Amino acid sequence: QAAAGPLCAYMQAPVCRFTVTISNESAPNAWASGVGQIAITRSMLQLLRDETEVAAVLGHEMAHHMAGHLNRAATNQAVGGLLGAVLAGAAVYAGGGQGGGAQDLVTTGAQLGASVGRLTYSREMEREADYIGAYLLARAGYDLDRAGGVWFRMAGSGRTTSGILDTHPTSPGRLAAWQHI
Repeated sequence: QAAAGPLCAYMQAPVCRFTVTISNESAPNAWASGVGQIAITRSMLQLLRDETEVAAVLGHEMAHHMAGHLNRAATNQAVGGLLGAVLAGAAVYAGGGQGGGAQDLVTTGAQLGASVGRLTYSREMEREADYIGAYLLARAGYDLDRAGGVWFRMAGSGRTTSGILDTHPTSPGRLAAWQHI
């Protein structure tokens, strides 16, 4: 957190104080939520080899807060939901608006639109969080090659291709990007 101060000021970051909690969820994961909230699962902590790798994961999540990704993602989701509802409503209107399923169609359109909106720019946000996280690690004195060990292990067990609904870059792609930071 101390290493983040100057970058927070430079970025005019919306959040620069962080609270980390440990979750009992079974899948190895970490995430940013709320205002400065970061959660990491016990299973993720077991996957990580040392403090440097823990710092890599936490730095990445801090970066999501600092870059305003949570607010941007919420806006994308809200706009997508609105557009989905409008398009579904137009389809109902064009079809004569008959039947009791009209409201269900509009609700489904809003949900689908929100899901698509949530995906908008998410891979770019992940790449940006990796980059900012690496900067934070370097400022805090961590070895970036050692920190990249977590991405290396994840690349060995992760996806090698990317689908349209994926929110994160593929593991090999993420590792390659990390090695060029």
